[in-house]
Amino acid sequence: MESKKYTSLILVVLVIISILFVSADARNMLERKALECYSKGGGCGGFTFQYCCYPLQCIYSGPYWAMGTCKL
Repeated sequence: MESKKYTSLILVVLVIISILFVSADARNMLERKALECYSKGGGCGGFTFQYCCYPLQCIYSGPYWAMGTCKL
């Protein structure tokens, strides 16, 4: 009985640690992507998580979730 309690406690701790690591990794990836803005003609918006360097704007070639290009 006692060992079963310890096993479940260890499992809970492992799950919590893995969730923390995964969320931190995803955050870092998004921050790195956000730092890479495009100065001209790069892909932006949609699933790329990229944006255009000022004063360029992301012009979409379709629905709002579609990828666009950086233009003045």
